Order: sequence, then C-alpha cells, then structure tokens
Amino acid sequence: MWFLLSACADGGKTVDLYINGPLELLIEIWSGEKEADEAISEEELILTGEPLLAETAKHWFPLSPVARVKKQEGGIAAMIGA
Repeated sequence: MWFLLSACADGGKTVDLYINGPLELLIEIWSGEKEADEAISEEELILTGEPLLAETAKHWFPLSPVARVKKQEGGIAAMIGA
C-alpha cells in the first residue's frame, strides 16, 4: 500500500476547518481499523474551526475499498494452508 502526500500552495482563502492528526491515524481511519468519530471524541484527531463543519467531518473520511473485507483468522499462514 502506498500513500502519496503533496504540499499545496496557500490559495489565499480563509480556512474553514483545520484537521490535525498523525498520518498513522489517518491511515487507520482509511483502512477501517479506527472510526473517525472515535478518533475525534478521543481527541486524537483535532478539528478546529467552523462548528457545523466540525460536527459533520466524521462523515468525510472515505474507507479503503478493502476496509470491509473480513480478515481471515490465522493471517497469511491460514490462507496458504501452512
């Protein structure tokens, strides 16, 4: 799995909502290992700005297409019959 991050130039607009958290946490949310609303309520993901946007932000994080795939018990060894 690869993640490409890039920096963008300041567009000169006012920021409505800042979302701050470690990259590892964002990957956990994307992969379905952690719920966005849980990370927000535990203050691991910090939202600063417009209250209405902060209230709805938990719905903005899409899941990976494989996030809902049930993990097989036993991991890779069980999958290959080892």
